[in-house]
Amino acid sequence: MMLKTERLYLRPMLEEDAQFIVDMRNNTNILNSLFSCKMLTVQEHLNWYKNNLNNDNRIDLMICKKDDNKRIGTVNLANIDYKNQKAEFGIMIAESFWNKGYAYESSQKFIQYSFNQFNLNKIYLEVLKENNAAINLYQKLGFKEIGILKEDIFKNGKFKDVLIMSLFRDDLE
Repeated sequence: MMLKTERLYLRPMLEEDAQFIVDMRNNTNILNSLFSCKMLTVQEHLNWYKNNLNNDNRIDLMICKKDDNKRIGTVNLANIDYKNQKAEFGIMIAESFWNKGYAYESSQKFIQYSFNQFNLNKIYLEVLKENNAAINLYQKLGFKEIGILKEDIFKNGKFKDVLIMSLFRDDLE
């Protein structure tokens, strides 16, 4: 399975992507935007990867540039709930590829695919309320704020608010 956009392609995550993913995720600016504070090792990622390889309730794709095949990030759906037709969205772009429109381009394609492929009614996400860049992306994609979890995450010595956002199939049509 491969999805293509003008400049990118999205392909299934592979074991050999581990070092790129760990390096990307352990970048200080990316780590600050995640709920977790913990640095990740390649072995921890590989254990997670093997545990989720045949998980029908999630899909994890690598985002790559068409022109040079460079990996630039990941996009995923987790907690796919087939009965209630909903799933949780996530995206991560390596810092050296920020502000180039790649997050929007890949997310737009992946979200359209996800609504159709998994017969979803709703895609939702949670994001730190202070992560303005991500929130701007999600709003541009059509996500709407549906609530705030006050002081939900304890990180870097303080409690942080978490914004819940969702996008409905009908919002895209």
